[in-house]
Amino acid sequence: ERMGELLEIAALWYRDLAVWKETHDPTLIINLDRHAEIEHWAAALSWDELARRIEAADAARDSLERNVQPRILLESLFFKIAPPGVAATP
Repeated sequence: ERMGELLEIAALWYRDLAVWKETHDPTLIINLDRHAEIEHWAAALSWDELARRIEAADAARDSLERNVQPRILLESLFFKIAPPGVAATP
């Protein structure tokens, strides 16, 4: 039931990372209470990696609107946002 809300939170999180990465302006951050984490993750992720995660979160929200099963949606999202080189374990 809360899947849409959680995906919205993820989208806002990645938005904050992109904004911080580009501007370093805390007045533009939505999750200001998480400023330290935002600063850390924005520095840790490349633009390509961040864009990949933003696209994955957007695709998950679109899939939810098309009534994709939540478990499949989450599994797909987690594989897409996993760091490169991380393999799934059986």
